[in-house]
Amino acid sequence: MIDKLYKQNLTQLVQTKPISQLDKKEKKFLNTAFFGDYIPQSIGEIKKSMLNVKVVGILYSTREADSQAIIKTADGQEQTYRKGDKLPGGVVIQRITPDGVLVMHNNSLESLSLPKNELIFAPPPRFIEPNIPLSH
Repeated sequence: MIDKLYKQNLTQLVQTKPISQLDKKEKKFLNTAFFGDYIPQSIGEIKKSMLNVKVVGILYSTREADSQAIIKTADGQEQTYRKGDKLPGGVVIQRITPDGVLVMHNNSLESLSLPKNELIFAPPPRFIEPNIPLSH
């Protein structure tokens, strides 16, 4: 009964008014995420954030609740954050991936990437044969 009424009201709402004439309540209803917000698994498809913060480390776990990000804020302070935590300025962490952090900033999803530094290793030491004369 409720499903039928819901579908009927939604159909009437969409059929009777152009979207430009909907009031705030009707627009909010049409923009409701009934199945939750979509948060991509990868940060590659999300716009890079211009926030004045820097990801300096990630402790990633396959259990989302266990992942942590170490973030350096504009004042130079480093702090550990988890999903759902707020950064300065009201930015909320939505997901922590092995490559970075997805945040909600002004109702827009943005990415903070973990910088990739190339590791340069010294060549392995060479064996130098000692110059000791052999005695007979």
